[in-house]
Amino acid sequence: MIFSGSPGTGKTEVARLCGEILRIEGVLPEGRLMVISGSDVTPGFERIFARAKGSVLFIDEAYSITSSVGFVS
Repeated sequence: MIFSGSPGTGKTEVARLCGEILRIEGVLPEGRLMVISGSDVTPGFERIFARAKGSVLFIDEAYSITSSVGFVS
């Protein structure tokens, strides 16, 4: 899912609620929300994904990833 909007519009809260809903429905073992910033997604991103397994990974300011991993907008 992609949540976009101005700062303070509740994107992180919506991600947290999605995690809780997915836990209640049995899709995720726990409704944990792991929040990282786009700058945290570096060549070691496999470690981040492994830590977030079974939970919701919210990448704040994900647009900053595109230049660091070579995506073209």
